[in-house]
Amino acid sequence: MKIILPLLFLMLTSAALGAQSCYEVALQKGQAAYNQGDYARAAKFWTTGKDCDDADVKKLNNLIWKTRDDDGDGFVNGIDKCPKAAYAKNSGCPPPKPKDTDEDGLKDDDDECPNHYGPKRFNGCPDKDGDEIPDKDDDCPDDYGPKRTNGCPDKDGDGIRDKSDDCAAESGPAATRGCPDTDNDGVADKDDNCPNQAGPKSNRGCPLPPPNPTPAIPAGMVLVKGGTFTMGDQFGEGSSDEVPVHNVTLRDFYLGKYEVTFEEYDAFCSATGREKTDDRGWGRGLRPVIYVDWYDAVEYCNWRSQKENLGLYYNIDKNRKDPNNQNSNDNKKWTVTINVGAKGYRLPSEAEWEFAAREQGKKVRFGNGRDIIDPSEINFDASDSYKKSYSQTGVYRSKTVPVDELSANSLGLKHMSGNVWEWCADWYDSEYYKNSPAQNPQGPASGSSRVLRGGSWNNNPENCRVANRYRNNPNNRNNNVGFRVARDHQGGYPLAGVGVVQGERPGVCKLDSLPFVLTTCQYRVANTSLGRRGWYLRIFGKNVPPSFISGF
Repeated sequence: MKIILPLLFLMLTSAALGAQSCYEVALQKGQAAYNQGDYARAAKFWTTGKDCDDADVKKLNNLIWKTRDDDGDGFVNGIDKCPKAAYAKNSGCPPPKPKDTDEDGLKDDDDECPNHYGPKRFNGCPDKDGDEIPDKDDDCPDDYGPKRTNGCPDKDGDGIRDKSDDCAAESGPAATRGCPDTDNDGVADKDDNCPNQAGPKSNRGCPLPPPNPTPAIPAGMVLVKGGTFTMGDQFGEGSSDEVPVHNVTLRDFYLGKYEVTFEEYDAFCSATGREKTDDRGWGRGLRPVIYVDWYDAVEYCNWRSQKENLGLYYNIDKNRKDPNNQNSNDNKKWTVTINVGAKGYRLPSEAEWEFAAREQGKKVRFGNGRDIIDPSEINFDASDSYKKSYSQTGVYRSKTVPVDELSANSLGLKHMSGNVWEWCADWYDSEYYKNSPAQNPQGPASGSSRVLRGGSWNNNPENCRVANRYRNNPNNRNNNVGFRVARDHQGGYPLAGVGVVQGERPGVCKLDSLPFVLTTCQYRVANTSLGRRGWYLRIFGKNVPPSFISGF
């Protein structure tokens, strides 16, 4: 009865539809139910259809199979991608088995080296040399080595791999490429001439001799650090003797902060029994001494050197006329030469004076570091009649002022412009700049006048420029001329253009290292080579070797 009724339904439906057979109606009805997810009803239509005369039983059985759930996972066979494997998810299929390409027990997703067999402790990566460092992290995968050298051999255990270790069999630090360094000076013992005493590489590992202590700056002086500067009229506004501008290199030296005062010079006069100079009623004390000639200045330098137990810088021979002095009006013409290596006081060279006035070589117009001269800062003739584009007018004091008044330059030097002209060591030559040595120039070999620099209280702005050059007879004394003292930084003599004179054959004489201080014999050194019979040598700065000539 259960089969007859559905069949009767199909037959009636078929009759109603006319052209469709019972079998076709069963197929259609079953497919519609299947598409709606009513698998039991679909199975019922397809099962009934097998009784139709034109039924394709095999096809209907296949359709009925689709409605079953053979693996019992809740997915009928028709939509179960894995009908023989029960799994309630993933369209009836169990998840795929994890892939393990290298078959090392680690699925590829978790394997850092999925194509190379390796143990789990190295995340699937191999360790060919068995040093517990996976090959991918091992700088030497074929050679056993510790972790401290990234898997490379280190026979001496110093943490430096053998292939980079210059002493692979001896432990040593990285600084010496694995070689022992007993004294820890950064020089390997094999290259160290003093392996038990620390020393720099530049001295093959041996200690350097203790450096000479930095000398204290003498009282009342400043240290002027040497260097190269442009000497001459950099502003294009001076006289013909200020050109050509040219580069000059100087070594370190000391220079007095102030011009020598009456107080200092009067002490010299009292100590030596000489007459004190006139002050014109302006006052003494800290005012700059005036009415001193060039010879007075060098005598004062020697007296002060002796007073302070320094070697006398000058040899002053008052009985021998200087053959290099061409001044017929100079009634003194003393021969003044230099004691080699003396550390005493002296006059600055013209180049040293300008370098210091320029604040160690800067392009400035005046000695206080300014380009505009102002009577409130510098003692000069600021009258309206002398007005320049680079000057201010104002008070004209008509006399000197104390050396500690008015403005200083950045080195602490006062009155490098104005107050009094200052004697320099050099002979004057208007053409000297055309042939001046590039290093530590000392002036021409001879002359009739000595150089004056800086201008004075009664000079106009132009004469107070640091580039301005002036001169005077060595024996002249004026109310606007004074001086300041200098000293060598390490002792010794000016390196360029110095004549060395010795009256007797000196035998073996040597020069120590820079600054060329003679040790085994004593020379008398002048700013010029004396034009007389006798043994002498011209020294040209740094071209002199550390030792030279046996008798000359």
